[in-house]
Amino acid sequence: MIDMNRPIRPKLVLPGATWLKAVVVFVCFFAAPPANAEPPSASGALSAKQEMIRDRIRRLEDRMFRLREKLATTEPDSAAKLARAIEGMGQSGLDQTADELLLLLSDKSRLATAADLQQELLKEMDNVLAILLKSGEAESRKTRMQWLDQQWQDVEQLLDRQQSLRDQTAAQTLAAEQAQQLEGLAKRIDALTARQKKLLEEEDADAQAQLGEDTKRLADEIAKASASPDAQGNVEESAEKAKSAAQEMNSAAEALSNDDHSKAERHQLDAIDKLEQAKIDILRSAKASDEQQHPGTPPADLADPQKALSQGAEALSEQMQGTPQGTSKQSQERSGSKDQTQSPQEPAPGQMNVDQARSHMENAAEELEQDDARQATRDQDRAIEELEQAREKLEAELQQLRREERQDLLSDLESRFADMLNRQQPINQDTLAIHQRSSEQLSRPDQLRTAELADLQSDLAAESGTCLHILEEDGTTIVFPSVVAQLEQDMKSVADRLARRQLGPITQSIEAEIVATLEAIIRSVQQMQEEEEEAQQQGESGPSDDEQPLLPGSAELKLLRAAQLRINRRTLVVTEVQGSDAEPTDDITQELRTLSKRQQKVADIAREMRDQDVRP
Repeated sequence: MIDMNRPIRPKLVLPGATWLKAVVVFVCFFAAPPANAEPPSASGALSAKQEMIRDRIRRLEDRMFRLREKLATTEPDSAAKLARAIEGMGQSGLDQTADELLLLLSDKSRLATAADLQQELLKEMDNVLAILLKSGEAESRKTRMQWLDQQWQDVEQLLDRQQSLRDQTAAQTLAAEQAQQLEGLAKRIDALTARQKKLLEEEDADAQAQLGEDTKRLADEIAKASASPDAQGNVEESAEKAKSAAQEMNSAAEALSNDDHSKAERHQLDAIDKLEQAKIDILRSAKASDEQQHPGTPPADLADPQKALSQGAEALSEQMQGTPQGTSKQSQERSGSKDQTQSPQEPAPGQMNVDQARSHMENAAEELEQDDARQATRDQDRAIEELEQAREKLEAELQQLRREERQDLLSDLESRFADMLNRQQPINQDTLAIHQRSSEQLSRPDQLRTAELADLQSDLAAESGTCLHILEEDGTTIVFPSVVAQLEQDMKSVADRLARRQLGPITQSIEAEIVATLEAIIRSVQQMQEEEEEAQQQGESGPSDDEQPLLPGSAELKLLRAAQLRINRRTLVVTEVQGSDAEPTDDITQELRTLSKRQQKVADIAREMRDQDVRP
């Protein structure tokens, strides 16, 4: 059951609602292709219809212009919206496209080209319709989201550049530290060599043994340094030679214990020779560590790039303050626009962090000029931390705005579909009543009422077409747009059948499925709203994915299941009336074709959901 007592937020009604709604309906009327339309057999008939559409375009533009003038004083927001729509029509050249189509349709050999151009015309009309459908609040939020997204991209770009420069600086620091470490090991080898030379004269076995242990420890340290991925040159060979020197020293200590001074001296001299070779190798490694990793790029050479980043951070900080010029040159070039922000924005979150990052960048530049790569790296790290915080704050507001946009869209859709349900139910009731009291021919009052019902059903079809346009523009769901497209098709089919005074089982079955579809859609929308409200009450931030779907996977699956059940029910109805006089044979055949196409569509959607791994 649908909770009809649940408070429904009113539709996003535009200022100047009566006038603008009329314009939107007018746009929908000729922008959407007629349902079940049979293509004319002659190009002359096509040209006549295309000429009619061309004339409607011109009348529409004239009416929009006059309406804009009428609302300029009383409702400037509506007038501005109409002005943007008129400008969009002018830039896309709708009437010129219509004129070109007339020429193409006059030549049978160019009908394929005309068909492609007709699709372009429909896309252009969809763009105009999108402008008219946007509410002031929604449009303002969309503008802010676009602006914040630009700030996020600029922060991300600045962060990437700073990270790259930091890696270069750190590499310089690492090279210096590696060289310093190896030079320190070389000095320790010198000290060990001096001790060994002194022991040549003292002939102290215990001191010789201790020197061997000290040399072995140094060999282990050199070996550890050689294991570093940044080690260069012959560090490993130096470790082996130091280890061999330690063995010679131990052999000398053993010979001294046995009073074999001649043998001890040979081992001591060999130890000295191996220590000196180890020193040569390690000094070569220290030089290679510096030269081979970064030849010709001392820290001072990184100062200018760091200064440039600091200037970029300063410009970004000013941009994020929300001035009318609040769009960077980089963002303008990326978007292809010369004036992205025409009105002031509230300061972007994270602006202070960017300003702090700028300060750290300036310090790093000064330290690089002084060849202090170590301290420069620390300031670069601080700048990176500030930029990461700025990015997180921008992401948080963008996520909140996306959530608000989704909530407003859900509320608007719920209101629209609930209104359609309330208007559909009397149509169904009157169709049944007229059919029950008519035997073979409708009375004059019933004929008039049936024609009126057909018009009412056509209005609902246009409203469902508007909802479909909204969903297609959102583009985050798979089943939802397909279900609404079928709903629109059913409404057009019922309108056509009512216009032909076909009130029998098939018409009533389709009307019943329209109600069932609307109820299923409303339940799904309410489910998503409840989940959003529950998440907010629990203080959850919700998914951070920019493409968070309008409906969860579980709701989409329920819609798909309901679509399959409707196909099953309508198939039973058609089976029951087949072979009887209740429905014309052509209508039964057409209904079977429609059901066949829908069954294929359900299968296609199920495969698409499987491929996209849709989950609740």
